[in-house]
Amino acid sequence: MSNGRLLWFRSTEWLGFSVEGQTFQPDADGYFAVPENLAAQFRHPSLQYVGRERPKKPEELQIAVAVSPNASSTMDVAATSGDDTSLKTVSYAELKRVIDLHGNAAEDKLIAHAKLAFPQKSVPRKLLRKAREELFGKPRRGAPQKGPNKSPE
Repeated sequence: MSNGRLLWFRSTEWLGFSVEGQTFQPDADGYFAVPENLAAQFRHPSLQYVGRERPKKPEELQIAVAVSPNASSTMDVAATSGDDTSLKTVSYAELKRVIDLHGNAAEDKLIAHAKLAFPQKSVPRKLLRKAREELFGKPRRGAPQKGPNKSPE
């Protein structure tokens, strides 16, 4: 990496990339730096552009607490550490519900809709495809089929 100007990306699926003979592997948090002159070649649905600096790690471990409305004791309270990916990735049930409400559409439109519905969570393409296929069946491949011309009689 001879170029001193780096751009940071985050891989939501912890994928490594190889561009022009250089390999880029994400760290434990999914972040990796790319020279500015190679950044335009990094286009993948699992990548998020972060900026010119890597985000700082929080000094303290933040604990998210989810309380059930029917919780009768402290034993019913679930504490989750910041390492839990369930707070970062949309659940299959949530995603399926949103796709069902939106209706069948092209994959890129469904991804965009899901990201608007869940701005603080990542939407894995594999999960979206599974939900879409379960709801609407496998999408057709290739150009739309034209039926034979029928007269309006």
